[in-house]
Amino acid sequence: MEKRVYLAVGAFLFIIVSLVMLTADEGDFKPAFESFDRDCPVCVWSNKDGRSADKPTEKFKGVFKEGEKCPFCNGAGRITEKIDWKNGYYLVYGCGFDTLSGKTDAQKAKAKAMAKEAARTEALGNAVELASRLNYINLKNLKVADYTSRIRAVVEGAQPNFIKEVVNDDVVFYVVELKVPLWGVKSISAELFDEFQRKFAETKKVKISQTPPRKETDVDITIVIDARAYKNALKPHLFPTVTDKEGRLVYDITRPAKEYVLKEGMVKYVILSNNDEDFNSLKERLENQSTLPTTNDAHYISGDEEKQPSPPEQPQQPTESKKKKKKIVINADEKKLEDATVVVSQDDAKRMEEADKQADSMKKGEVVIIVDSRVAGKEGKLPTLEEVLLASTK
Repeated sequence: MEKRVYLAVGAFLFIIVSLVMLTADEGDFKPAFESFDRDCPVCVWSNKDGRSADKPTEKFKGVFKEGEKCPFCNGAGRITEKIDWKNGYYLVYGCGFDTLSGKTDAQKAKAKAMAKEAARTEALGNAVELASRLNYINLKNLKVADYTSRIRAVVEGAQPNFIKEVVNDDVVFYVVELKVPLWGVKSISAELFDEFQRKFAETKKVKISQTPPRKETDVDITIVIDARAYKNALKPHLFPTVTDKEGRLVYDITRPAKEYVLKEGMVKYVILSNNDEDFNSLKERLENQSTLPTTNDAHYISGDEEKQPSPPEQPQQPTESKKKKKKIVINADEKKLEDATVVVSQDDAKRMEEADKQADSMKKGEVVIIVDSRVAGKEGKLPTLEEVLLASTK
């Protein structure tokens, strides 16, 4: 009897595994982003151990009553810390707690200050830990000297935002939210760019571009790379790489000027509003939009032919001259993929280099990479291509 039970269980498991493998073979999509979540430290919710998000832990008794929702996680039981590639920061939380019962007013004031500082300190520690899990560059063995102290300097400069407070006769409790910038003057990119650039150049034996981009060119060209073919592996990195099929470097951390990387990042990762639009249709739609207005004109970037109503005529004022704006659209090679590296054809590599000669596109970081919306993940918060192109016309 026992043997038959084991056989039945074994057969069941074999069927389940087989079905999973068959599903995977049929183009299963795996999320490109890790989910940075953890148990809520206040209720330490856990199905396995029979704990729930409406019961405080021993340490936080008094913060909320049993049967109520935990004020830190709002009853979710988990804290999710996000990377917002759209707005250029990552988000972490911390909580602080102290007792008030039996204390004088002066002692209570001190306890509140200590609880606030404890929340900030915990958020700083979580920010340093999460930074170590960010994707930086395609060379995994590329290490930055004094990495932890550099990151700590960045996160300590981030302003804490106290988003929740619980105060009663017994306890004081604070929740702090901390946004750590991915790019900007005081950001992760600003702190690590020079070191990564120097070590990348040494490792790959390439020269760092010394020619500064021209402030003005006759045309602006945005390079759009369609990488939706990478269904299981492509993840946003701060300093990604583009090569041709022979492995020749086309775009990497040695090409863009630092000032442009710190402005909006080295590339902009996006999804399409219509993820099912095929490459040829996308290419035709975008490359036909050769000239875009700079001032006083209405235009839909999405490709919709309908135009907004013209505003009433006003007395003529001096306006910016119209500049030709172009996009070149390139299809990534789905057969070749390294972590953080997009592969393009040799012809497309030449198109990218020509765009850089003509408009300093790569020097200015005017590179957009489209990922499949089904692998973008709930955590990534990627903008749409239309949002990014519209912003570039303002």
